[in-house]
Amino acid sequence: QIQIWTAEEIALALEAAKSSRWQHMIYVALNTGMRIGELAGLRWSRVTLDSTREGEGGEILVDTAMISEGKSRRLHRPKTSHSTRTIGINQDTRQALLEQREMLKAEGVKSELVFPTRIGTLLDETKIWATMQRIIRRANPRLRAWEADRLKALRAAGVPRATAVELIAEELETTEGLRESLTDVKTISFHDLRHTFASMMIAAGIDVVRLSRILGHELRGRQPLILY
Repeated sequence: QIQIWTAEEIALALEAAKSSRWQHMIYVALNTGMRIGELAGLRWSRVTLDSTREGEGGEILVDTAMISEGKSRRLHRPKTSHSTRTIGINQDTRQALLEQREMLKAEGVKSELVFPTRIGTLLDETKIWATMQRIIRRANPRLRAWEADRLKALRAAGVPRATAVELIAEELETTEGLRESLTDVKTISFHDLRHTFASMMIAAGIDVVRLSRILGHELRGRQPLILY
């Protein structure tokens, strides 16, 4: 099921992501629609951070992606010609990439990758998923406060902590509308950032053919427009 953030949710999530090492990766994903494997495999040699056109910030050449094979990860060429593409970036995305480069320099990380681990290697997708969930949780203070109050009440009633945590989770899942009433930013996957980008572009009136090229989709009729 496709999940898409609203503009308000994006703003809250990006604010919550400011303390994360992966904040710039999330920002670039939201502004380019790139897949997580494409971002993980992105190299600085494929990034241009200047432009002769006013208002534009450069471009990204997508011609490599990270693939996982068990516990190992490696770079691989895209499987289809549609996935190889050049994406123009705006000034804000350019700034995010410049900040990413400065962050890596401050950390002493030497890598050709734009979004490497602290030791300069390919990232682990499962850790990005965990990071996304921490950011989303940070962006939902009302939900965290409610959970804390419920835990305190249950513990005061003599309920063991592990049992109390399970009861709180069950209550959130089974009480209709409860989670939604406490949530400012809904839980989505990293791949849903790509869907969010596509939705924003369609809302902005971008041509479906152009959007399909940016996303690296093969255009078949009006399929992408129907999907989003």
